[in-house]
Amino acid sequence: MILSFAALCFVAATVVGAALFAVQTIDHSAVNHEVERARVALSVLTRQGATPGADMAAQIAHDYLLEDARFVPAGSEIESGATLIVPGTGFELAWSPRLLGSEVFLVLAPLRLMVSAVFLGGVAYLVYRMYGITRQLEERRRQAQTLAAQDSLTGLGNRLAFDQRLDAAFAANRSAALLYLDLDGFKQVNDTLGHSAGDELLRIVGTRLGRLARDGDLVVRIGGDEFGILRTAPTSREELAELAADVGLALGAPFELGGKVFGVKASIGIALAPDDADTSAALVQAADEALYRAKAMRGGFTFAQPVRLTGS
Repeated sequence: MILSFAALCFVAATVVGAALFAVQTIDHSAVNHEVERARVALSVLTRQGATPGADMAAQIAHDYLLEDARFVPAGSEIESGATLIVPGTGFELAWSPRLLGSEVFLVLAPLRLMVSAVFLGGVAYLVYRMYGITRQLEERRRQAQTLAAQDSLTGLGNRLAFDQRLDAAFAANRSAALLYLDLDGFKQVNDTLGHSAGDELLRIVGTRLGRLARDGDLVVRIGGDEFGILRTAPTSREELAELAADVGLALGAPFELGGKVFGVKASIGIALAPDDADTSAALVQAADEALYRAKAMRGGFTFAQPVRLTGS
């Protein structure tokens, strides 16, 4: 009898110990996921020009599911919760992370007072639920990262996605090519039919550009009526000229908006690395200068001027 009781206690202690370890693991994972979401939130909102304050904190709490999000002076003592330094400011983002493992553990605690069989079944259910919650948190983290790098209007990549891909290409010492384009005639659509029609035009442009991209290309909406096609795979000026011509034809096709037919043209600047630039910033600048010259020519596309090396 004593041995059986001791064995039962040992089994119960082992199960409880394993459950507590699982709870701590889930809590740690949940906090890490919330920290990742906080980093994404700060990156997106600061790029949009938001500054630390009550409005920004409220948006973070609502959009990124960070409970009691608030900004506090850097170095402040926080009794409980998580903090993340806001780069370039004197503030920290503080919030109260949800310890999902502990929450589930406490909800199911009464079940562990039942007989051994029910108790062990409850532990099994707890582990199953924790696994499901972990997968749900991971999915939310992936969704937050996707939304952070996606243009909400067109569904294309945004400036953050563009910067990340371009920086990765240069970090890997790969070649990169950029088509930087601007719509000619977009203002007329906005002035004639209103901003809703202008938004619809941008969505159609995004769809047409997406159809022209090949595998590995990144099509982005830089902002306003400016778009970009970033190619990090090996390519040539001939291929880029053909792509630019296809873009011109695709966007030159009529757009039917509000019962009226509009036509827009695209001015396109093209730059390649390392021929035209040796850094990501220089590549963007070269493409922008080429775009400026294309706009001066009232449409079409132009290549950037090759880099002139000293002594050549």
